[in-house]
Amino acid sequence: MTKVERLLRLAAAPEVVKNGSPDDDSGPEQTRTLDLFSALEFIQLYQAILKKGDNAQNRKKMAEARTGPAIARALKEDWGHRDVKQFVDKAI
Repeated sequence: MTKVERLLRLAAAPEVVKNGSPDDDSGPEQTRTLDLFSALEFIQLYQAILKKGDNAQNRKKMAEARTGPAIARALKEDWGHRDVKQFVDKAI
């Protein structure tokens, strides 16, 4: 995958991945951002969760509820790409 393709995937990412945790706006983790490869891993997690569930509305809520806190944790604990990849692989 080329850098342009990666950036296009990121541009089309769900808001929870673009913004980090939607419900935690305090603390220093908000000043950190995900690197491109970590963000792509969280997009995979989000999409995997979307495929599960009984209807589209519940799947989206569940994907946001699980992905947002995982991103917040990754930022708070300063995970590297390898840590993010291991987390996402286990979660999927």
